[in-house]
Amino acid sequence: MNKIKILLPSLRERKRYIEYRVIGGFVEKEFLYSMIKRFIGELGMGKAGARILNHNGNKGIIRVNNKHVDEVKMALALINNYNDKEIKVECTKVSGVLRKLKEDV
Repeated sequence: MNKIKILLPSLRERKRYIEYRVIGGFVEKEFLYSMIKRFIGELGMGKAGARILNHNGNKGIIRVNNKHVDEVKMALALINNYNDKEIKVECTKVSGVLRKLKEDV
């Protein structure tokens, strides 16, 4: 039986974790996905590998490729309304280790 070769650590994509919070209301996970996709596009979404890990309405964590952190942060900053309600999404922390962010969320 042939074994699948595992990628070397130097060849794997590096990840960053962005902690965000929503000021002024609650939003759904699908809404955040659609807004990030709207601002950076489908190709950018695929390259960034953005994935929402934790989301509880007004706080959460997004996993992103380390080269696309600024693009995702910009897309979150451009969100300004949800269901005709003024909101603001701000990035509070960026970390390379998920454990450091999970203490706060």
